[in-house]
Amino acid sequence: MSVKVRLPGSLRDATGGVTRIEAAGTTLAQVVADLERRYPGLQGKILDARGSLQSYLNVYIGDKDARQVGGGAAIVPDDADVMVIPAMSGGADAPTVVDARGAMCPMPIVRLQKAVKGVPVGSLIELLATDPGSDPDVKAWGRETGNEIVRTEHTPGEFHFVIRRVR
Repeated sequence: MSVKVRLPGSLRDATGGVTRIEAAGTTLAQVVADLERRYPGLQGKILDARGSLQSYLNVYIGDKDARQVGGGAAIVPDDADVMVIPAMSGGADAPTVVDARGAMCPMPIVRLQKAVKGVPVGSLIELLATDPGSDPDVKAWGRETGNEIVRTEHTPGEFHFVIRRVR
């Protein structure tokens, strides 16, 4: 099985500057072990000695947080995108939360933009919204601003986005 792995700048030194890597494996631990075979020392920067994700990193398999779906044992589907990103500075795992539930267009985007301006580059922002237009609006906002939509989840009546400030 082949997957695409994207690494943050803080780990690219371990790969000779390579930013996107093809890897093989059916679990996250197997994918990381495959990376380790080619880039010795990389595994310990992603997984600790017990096989758990390092606390200073967040790993997403597609749009799913690897910690929420099994950590190192998380299933990685063929052709998946695996993204490794630094956790927020100071060791905080939780992003800044913008609760726009009940607000209608354009307010979720207005609140998101205000939150982005208030956090440092690289920070994560979690947007909660109930407006059905939020899904296409947030995706368009991400394309236009260059900020990264890290994860999108839809539950009945609610949209949940995790955005990383890039600029």
